[in-house]
Amino acid sequence: MNKMKSFLKMSCLTVIIAVIVFFTALIYRANEESYVKTYMFQMDNSPRRRIGALKDLKKINPQDLLNKLIHEYVSEYFRVIPSDPDIMSRTIITKLSYPEAFKIWSETEAKTINKMSAEKMFRLVEFPENSIEAMNKPSGYDYLPDQIVKPVYYAVHYDTVTWTEPNAMDTQPVREHGTLYIEVNFKPGIWPHMNVPQELIQGTNPVELFEFKVSNIGNKGI
Repeated sequence: MNKMKSFLKMSCLTVIIAVIVFFTALIYRANEESYVKTYMFQMDNSPRRRIGALKDLKKINPQDLLNKLIHEYVSEYFRVIPSDPDIMSRTIITKLSYPEAFKIWSETEAKTINKMSAEKMFRLVEFPENSIEAMNKPSGYDYLPDQIVKPVYYAVHYDTVTWTEPNAMDTQPVREHGTLYIEVNFKPGIWPHMNVPQELIQGTNPVELFEFKVSNIGNKGI
């Protein structure tokens, strides 16, 4: 009887050991064959924001370039970051605005941004299709490099998306639609005084290199 019990115990122990060895081998094999795939993360998975080869400025459609610059300007015009330490130092607004336009922003929207930032709100800007509408563009004016720059008013349609409560993942953002009228002086090129490699090394935002400047804000002159 004792021999039978010993035999059964040894048999069970052998089976347990065999099972442990089998699963250990599987784990080892799985680790041996594992690998990591790397991905380039893209905001909103938008093709427009994917990194690609550098383009020759002469091959970029002037209207497309203008649209991108206007979107960058308007995004910065309304953007709110919680506890922003220095709202008035936004270089896209300061460098891409003539004094009159900067004064309008600093006395209006900048004050709203300052209040929202102090309350730890977060706001970003989105643009619908056909978001930019030229209001007084002269006939035949196509933003050619050899044309005299003429100021043009644009109606820029935008949507703001605002999170009013910090660290509240279940809070739904507030969406609002608006239109901003800006007068733009634009030429499809880089400012002649800009040393592009040096500016980029110093951390200058590439948007600031282009001959683009806002001379007025509002509906004046329309």
